[in-house]
Amino acid sequence: MSRNALIEFIIISFVALVLLLIAFFSIQPMTYTHPDFNQDWDHHVYIAMAEGISVEAPFAYRVLTPWLASHLPFDLQFNFFLITFLALWGTGIVLYYLIGRWLPDRAQLWGLVGMVAFYSLYWVVGYNLYDFWLSDALNFFLITLAFYAIIAGIDWLFALALLIGAFNREAIIAAIPLYIVFRQLAQRERVKRVILLALPMLGIIICLRLFIHPIDSDYSLVTYFRNYGLTRLVSLPFEMNLYTLAPFGLLFIAPLLTPMASMRLMLKFTPFLLVCYGQLLIANNTERLVALAFPAFIIMSVTALKNSIPLGFQRLMLALSHS
Repeated sequence: MSRNALIEFIIISFVALVLLLIAFFSIQPMTYTHPDFNQDWDHHVYIAMAEGISVEAPFAYRVLTPWLASHLPFDLQFNFFLITFLALWGTGIVLYYLIGRWLPDRAQLWGLVGMVAFYSLYWVVGYNLYDFWLSDALNFFLITLAFYAIIAGIDWLFALALLIGAFNREAIIAAIPLYIVFRQLAQRERVKRVILLALPMLGIIICLRLFIHPIDSDYSLVTYFRNYGLTRLVSLPFEMNLYTLAPFGLLFIAPLLTPMASMRLMLKFTPFLLVCYGQLLIANNTERLVALAFPAFIIMSVTALKNSIPLGFQRLMLALSHS
């Protein structure tokens, strides 16, 4: 790493930390003494896992975050918070470099814009600082790292992100369609490589389900689909705007600045978005699940802004960011 690159990394890390702290001080984390702590929510399951207690599926297969929380040298509450905080900090930094690869012209400017957009999203950052016991933040970091690896052409890093993600949350499979669409290779080569790169992840997911025995052995995706998916399948076309506007706000509107270009880009992101929104058919939560789509919405929004803002104003913004 060159001296300039190191200085840039230090500055970006500091800016990301400041933005994360601003988000942190705008919420009240759900600690042991918080009024919401006794609610029958998912955080109790992850705490039980960290304490070595068997839990129900599918939580029983999401072992990485509670395992880390149980092995870090601080008390359990601080360990969970530290994992979430560091994951969100790292996600913002990786997102900056991802956007820099995506928009190499004035990469620093648009990387900063994307990073600010990321830390402004409540369901991605704020909610996870509030309910810091969850595995979501680490999943966000790994999906962003996998996307960066795709755009940068670093296949080993992509495979590593998938492998680690398999221990944390099965939603990491959303990175596979990103590889198929955006990896700069011939289509047949892309499909062949992604199969090879994803095999270790799929092996881990299968092994976790073979060797971990949750307390409710009758769990199945079919049951979850029957309980949640059938109803949402009817209402989803009418509620899609709600499920998008609530977690992403202005990022849902910004692509309208360049409707034709944004439509073409959204079509490329469609396989990834289908996986993210498809979670609504097999799970209880809503905005929390859809939040996984944040890289697509941030990139679409930043791209639309770049294409719609006059070049002279972009140069002024870049000059101000360096001052």
